[in-house]
Amino acid sequence: TTRSDEKRCTFHFFEKMLPWAMRSVAYTNKVLEARRRGILMQDVIAAKALILFGVNKSWQLLGAERNPETTDSSDFDQGSAECLAAAQEGHRLWTKLGDKVQMAAAVQAQATITYTKAAYLFDSPEAAQCYEAANVLFLQAYDQIRSLEGEESLRSAACAIDLGITWGNRRRTIEPHARTRFEAVRWYYKGFMLRAKILGEWHPLTQRAKCGYVSHLAL
Repeated sequence: TTRSDEKRCTFHFFEKMLPWAMRSVAYTNKVLEARRRGILMQDVIAAKALILFGVNKSWQLLGAERNPETTDSSDFDQGSAECLAAAQEGHRLWTKLGDKVQMAAAVQAQATITYTKAAYLFDSPEAAQCYEAANVLFLQAYDQIRSLEGEESLRSAACAIDLGITWGNRRRTIEPHARTRFEAVRWYYKGFMLRAKILGEWHPLTQRAKCGYVSHLAL
């Protein structure tokens, strides 16, 4: 059911993702500070740090917003804009370096940041706009990754699952309709099948994708 999926996602977010995101933000902040001071000049390292900072800071912001005692909720928009700007600067550097795979990953990062804003907005009218924007970016990244690495790659699978997550959360919060259910099932299933083929059915990443897929099969 969608309720069991929500519990699974909440546990994974707070127990697994958020602690790692907080450590990543602390580390990448140091790297980017070195860049600002002119100590770090390598564009490759800076580009990686910008993407990691943008994505993980957005998850950290979302986690803080779910615990109002830890932060002022008015900070979210400013923080989210900072995350998106970091990912866009990372994309600019990867474009300069000519790394098309990392350019696609940077688009995926922008999509993730946009998704976290939609999740923060919950069931407001603005949330629907953010979900649409996130879907467009995830699809763009997915198409770019497929053209570079083919359909059967872990990056393609990850992007498909991101689309499943986006549609699934949209279904839970603002549009509990047949269309959002269909899209969530479709993308989760695609990611699940790709991971099963590459990693094996019982790999933890494959099983996580399967849980998402099964949870949205219920009417």
